[in-house]
Amino acid sequence: MSERPGARADDPQNYLHGRSFAGSLGYRRAGLRLGRGRRARLLAVVFYDEISRAEASEDLAKLGLGHAIAHEIGHLLLRSSAHSVSGVMRAAWGDTERRLAASGCLLFLPEQSRSTRTEVLARMSLQQALKVRDNGAAKLSAMRQP
Repeated sequence: MSERPGARADDPQNYLHGRSFAGSLGYRRAGLRLGRGRRARLLAVVFYDEISRAEASEDLAKLGLGHAIAHEIGHLLLRSSAHSVSGVMRAAWGDTERRLAASGCLLFLPEQSRSTRTEVLARMSLQQALKVRDNGAAKLSAMRQP
């Protein structure tokens, strides 16, 4: 999540960020190289130690961790690095967002919810199609063997 203009990186009000710099609580990447020619298509990282430093208690840190994970996965499912003016995808979280999170009301905006649901269903359909294809190929291969 973005820093507020003029704020320090260690300011607890800079709750999340999608970049990897000091004070960042997480980031997401696409097309990350893993070595040996392998690539991770999508990756989300959240730094618990940064979250726990920004929170007053372990319970609040755990709550923040869950919402930080939701925020970074949101970037992946929305296929965007954009932030919203409110909700889970807000760039910087303050006391208002912490109160909403504590009451279970820090959510994706309605359009974001629709988009993430559509993306998840599309990925599930693709996984199912690949499974059917692979099962068919395995059966065909077994039939060809003497």
